[in-house]
Formats: sequence, C-alpha cells, structure tokens
Amino acid sequence: MQVPKSVARPTTSRVRESLFSLLESRYALVDATVLDLFAGSGALSFEALSRGARFALLSDISVEAHRALEHNAQALGVSKSRCKILKGDTLREAVYQKAQSVGSYDYIFIDPPYAFTDEQITKILEHLQTYQLVASGGVVILESGRARALESTGFTEVLSKRYGSTVLQFLML
Repeated sequence: MQVPKSVARPTTSRVRESLFSLLESRYALVDATVLDLFAGSGALSFEALSRGARFALLSDISVEAHRALEHNAQALGVSKSRCKILKGDTLREAVYQKAQSVGSYDYIFIDPPYAFTDEQITKILEHLQTYQLVASGGVVILESGRARALESTGFTEVLSKRYGSTVLQFLML
C-alpha cells in the first residue's frame, strides 16, 4: 500500500487490527458505509471494505494523499462503485456537503494530526451532526494521541482504548 509522505503517522497495523477486531465483535461491518476523514493512505477504509463494508468515502486535503488513495484503490481492485475519493479540508463545510450526497455513514473514522486541538475536533463533530452524517446506531472512531474531552459535542463516548501513544475513542450520538 502506498503511504503518502505527507502522512506523518499512519495507523499502525497493530492498532488497525485491534480496531477491526473490536468493530467486528461489537458491530456489523457487512454492508456498512464508511466515511474516512484524514484518509491518508486509506488503510482504514480499505480494511473495512475487505471485511464486507459496502461503500467508503475517503477524504484528505493533501494532493499527495489523494494520489496515494487513487493508486491504492486501483492496486487493491476496489471499484469506483464501492469507493469515492474527495480532496478537501475537513474543517470546511464543503467536505460534509459532498459527503451528505451519499447519505449517512455507519462508521466514521477521524484520524487528524495529533496537533489538532479539541476545538478543531469539536468543529468536525458539529459538522457531522449538522449534515446528519452519522447513521442511526453509527459509530465515530476518533484516533488521537490522547483522550479528548468531548462532553459538549452531543456525542457519548462508548469505549476508549489506548495502544501505546494512540488512543481510539468510540463515539455515538
């Protein structure tokens, strides 16, 4: 899988395997829809598709990441009917407007740079709500370098797991 140089910290295979083991044991991936913000190489979405997800929308602001996403989708034989790639800034509403055209999502992966502030994360979560992108029973998975305080976002943390310097927070509306 091609990883763009602009992605300083791709999700490790250990964290990815643990994440999907948790998702498969608690939720259903088969026929799920996925929104992947800060997609980078697309490893999370492509893993979800390989485990039965129906569709993934991947978004990243980096031109280099966009090229890597296109390359990886083609190399993995993922058809355009199962995967759409957007270039956009996740802090701007245009990404969410485009994502809304697909509908709502069962799983939303948010893997921003660890330097993102709680305020920036809150803004992303607000956009998800404003554009009604979280499906009923949908799960938002936030990957970060620390547990985030998200009480005022409308989301409830249902699970938090630490893997070395990585924290996964599972959120639901």
